[in-house]
Amino acid sequence: MNDRDEVKYDITYKSEQYVGVSGSRQSMADVIVKIIADPEYLKDDSVGIADAATQGETRPVY
Repeated sequence: MNDRDEVKYDITYKSEQYVGVSGSRQSMADVIVKIIADPEYLKDDSVGIADAATQGETRPVY
């Protein structure tokens, strides 16, 4: 995750190439809220969540 203050992300599925290296905390929270609101959303899917604009950046380490 990164410290950017925006909700901006792409979801990639298991068969797709992962794009980006990180996403904002707000973006992760957005996905979590969507899953809570609709438990069928992304159910049984293997997904990656990242901001495509972060492609090529160094992965943040916490």
